[in-house]
Amino acid sequence: MGQVPLSSRITEVEYAISQGAAEIDIVIDRGLANIGDFKRLYHDLRSIKSVCVNGDVTLKTILSVTELDSYHTIYKMAMTAMMAGSDFIKTSTGMNYKCIITYSIYILHVFCFFGVER
Repeated sequence: MGQVPLSSRITEVEYAISQGAAEIDIVIDRGLANIGDFKRLYHDLRSIKSVCVNGDVTLKTILSVTELDSYHTIYKMAMTAMMAGSDFIKTSTGMNYKCIITYSIYILHVFCFFGVER
């Protein structure tokens, strides 16, 4: 879903909720993350979260960390996802497993060490 236009993602989320979905999994747009457009990523995630809030649905954001260009980008993307209202973040879809353990440990360390409050 990460490479699909926002309007299409919102329509898909609305449809899933209308069909009884209790949880929505969404993959970030890795291209935006890698060019540093966190404002747009925040806006996209907030827009999707607003649809979930109306349906009282959990939003899980998948970061696809193995496709992000640096630990700094992973950190900023994780923080952006949480600040935008994601209920959970996930490191990967599981489709690309190279180095996933290293990335997962990094993200867990960041959030355990610094904590996150919304």
